[in-house]
Amino acid sequence: MAADPRMKVPDQAAFRVDFPRFREELTPTTQAALDLLAAGWGTGAAAARLGVTPARVSQLRRELAQKWAAFHDGPA
Repeated sequence: MAADPRMKVPDQAAFRVDFPRFREELTPTTQAALDLLAAGWGTGAAAARLGVTPARVSQLRRELAQKWAAFHDGPA
């Protein structure tokens, strides 16, 4: 997201501040999953790398989306 040239500069700046704060609140395993998914790894490849099932990676993806939404709705 931060490297997307279509993203407006203020949005890029906000992402660069928010994302590390969001990431640090996650467990190390969830951070690893987030890093792989953000780098473009597919569900199966990420699952193999993490030693979990593809279903668990799908669950983590959903959980991360919910946590990201809640992060933005929470206190500033």
